Amino acid sequence: MSKASIIIFFLVCSLMVIHFTAAQGLLPDVCQCRRYCLNGEREDGPCRNYDPYGSIFRSVRCCPIYY
Repeated sequence: MSKASIIIFFLVCSLMVIHFTAAQGLLPDVCQCRRYCLNGEREDGPCRNYDPYGSIFRSVRCCPIYY
């Protein structure tokens, strides 16, 4: 394997780890689903509208939406 392919492999792996830990709610203030929260949904509720990766992202918590 070339150096470039090894670096890309590690970048992809680290991104997957970050996504998984974020999905489990282990990272504080995960705000990637803010735009997708439904009106009236509790700020600590699951994001029903944001599930691009399948079930692992269903536990991502919504951040408070300020109007």
